[in-house]
Amino acid sequence: RDLSGPNDTWRTAAGSALEEPHHRTNGSATHKKAFPVLDFNYEHVRIPFEISLWILLALFMKLGFHIIPRVSHVVPESCLLIFVGLLVGGIIKAMHDKAPILDTKLFFLYLLPPIILDAGYFLPIRLFTENLGTILVFAVVGTLWNAFFIGGMMFAICQIEVAHLGGVSLLSCLLFGSIVSAVDPVAVLAVFEEIHINELLYILVFGESLLNDAVTVVLYHLFEEFSHAGSVTMGDAFLGVLSFLVVSLGGILAGVVYGIVGAFTSRFTSHSRVIEPLFVFLYSYMAYLSAEVFHLSGIMSLIACGVVMRPYVEANISHKSYTTIKYFLKMWSSFRIVKLTKKDQFIVAYGGLRGAIAFSLGFLLPDDETKHMFLTAIITVIFFTVFVQGMTIRPLVELLAVKRKKESRRSINEEIHTQFLDHLLTGIEDICGHYGHHHWKDKLTRFNENYVKKWLISGERSAEPQLISFYNKLEMKQAMML
Repeated sequence: RDLSGPNDTWRTAAGSALEEPHHRTNGSATHKKAFPVLDFNYEHVRIPFEISLWILLALFMKLGFHIIPRVSHVVPESCLLIFVGLLVGGIIKAMHDKAPILDTKLFFLYLLPPIILDAGYFLPIRLFTENLGTILVFAVVGTLWNAFFIGGMMFAICQIEVAHLGGVSLLSCLLFGSIVSAVDPVAVLAVFEEIHINELLYILVFGESLLNDAVTVVLYHLFEEFSHAGSVTMGDAFLGVLSFLVVSLGGILAGVVYGIVGAFTSRFTSHSRVIEPLFVFLYSYMAYLSAEVFHLSGIMSLIACGVVMRPYVEANISHKSYTTIKYFLKMWSSFRIVKLTKKDQFIVAYGGLRGAIAFSLGFLLPDDETKHMFLTAIITVIFFTVFVQGMTIRPLVELLAVKRKKESRRSINEEIHTQFLDHLLTGIEDICGHYGHHHWKDKLTRFNENYVKKWLISGERSAEPQLISFYNKLEMKQAMML
């Protein structure tokens, strides 16, 4: 009788199964790598590490720029930062390595919004509205003139046989003209704040540099589409004008909507003060992104959102949240009463610096020989405006004796007289039957006091008189200074 059955078969299989891991363990033990106490893997963190070093170097240069007064009086801060970029890029190239290139999406979606929000949120609304007509003339008419004049001159030069550029079309030249017409608000703000230019010239150049974004973006997309189509009809020209209105007004509308929603949300944050600044940043950023989704003007949307949101948010949020918003943004980066003199007009024209916006628009062009030629010309224009015009604008302001900004604290007495003059001029316009700037400003102020503030400002501050509100802001400002 055979006693070997399933049990013996199982024991044999189990024994072989147990022996196999034993042999594998012994085999692997002979080839086992020692436990790594210290390892080096630079490639894993290379990109963020180099970017951090780059930013750190720029911050040290910025710190030294403000510590050494002689440097700040001769060289603008933007020139110094460009020099840092050239230095780091040269070192990387000398090491036979490829330097990182700033992606246009990174610039437009992450770097530009906080800078524009800072400018729009703390925009001097009174000066801006009083000079809105002049600002629009500079932003619309001036930008159109620059784009067509530069594009026409470029096309005329290309027709010269010596230049050997006969293959460059008129639409390509107009596209280049629209790109170069993009005034960089970042560069303009940096230079004008350093030289302490008077408030009138500051708001004119600053307002024009912000609003010309809408014109530049429309012209850029318009000429780009026309260059692909090959022919332009009157219908296309009409649609181009319509596109300008849609891009500008659509961006403003998107910003107003998000500004109102953000102000309304701030009514209910009294029990969660920590998240108040987040609402301001996120609503503003969503306004920018929503405008970009429909190819509207994101800068116009950010400005409108900041202007609409600020008076109601400041009345609702705590002082600590206001301080957080202010310093975070600073870290990130009609009726004409005062006439512009010839000197003022010259400084306005001379202060039109070009920067990253023009370079980014040029970088978006299709990759061909024309793009490389345009980028070379754009970089040359940027270097000339930032270094030559930026370094000589301070001596020119002093030579021409242009009026500087007076550092003074606004008092309650001044506010009383300002409100008195506003009411007086409104009454004169009503008597004369002329519905001008002061009439519509008074209507808007009354509508805000009677309806809007009740919905967007919580508690007793919704019915607070304007003088009391100004006194509270003045007290908070003095407390922050102390």
